[in-house]
Amino acid sequence: MSLHLTRASVIGALLLSVQLFSVAAEAPTSGIDLSSPDPAVSPRQDFFRHVNGGCLKRTPIPADQSGIDSFSQIHDSIQPQLRELIEGGAAGSEASQQARKIVDLYASFMDEATVDKLDAQPLAAQMAAIDAITGTRQLSVYFADSLRAGVREPLQFGIASSSTPGSPCAR
Repeated sequence: MSLHLTRASVIGALLLSVQLFSVAAEAPTSGIDLSSPDPAVSPRQDFFRHVNGGCLKRTPIPADQSGIDSFSQIHDSIQPQLRELIEGGAAGSEASQQARKIVDLYASFMDEATVDKLDAQPLAAQMAAIDAITGTRQLSVYFADSLRAGVREPLQFGIASSSTPGSPCAR
């Protein structure tokens, strides 16, 4: 009896495994998008275009931008929502003090007539401070004052890759 049960269990397990493996025998998938490579471009000539050529052909880049990514798409879709929130805050008479400050700041940026009339006058104090720099001591004081005022980096130094072929920093 136990031998019969063992045979039945083995046969049942085999039938179950055949069913499981027949379902799992579908074509395996990977995380590689096989529509992205461009077979017309030799990987020895331009590996970037070979790997990404299909995607580059399918993805339109707006004429006013140098490139596009998911973050810029999110940014572009959020801008109308933010504008509606800010302009909607201006309409409410019971806006909080913080909301009123945001609305007023936005309105000051959008008031092009006043901006054009004032020209660089609001920057006169900062320009005078820059004009007063005569040496490295005053320059370091100006940098420190700028950092305290919220200017992250008056000057930026760094290394970036170059897209110029033959450049030592080329991608």
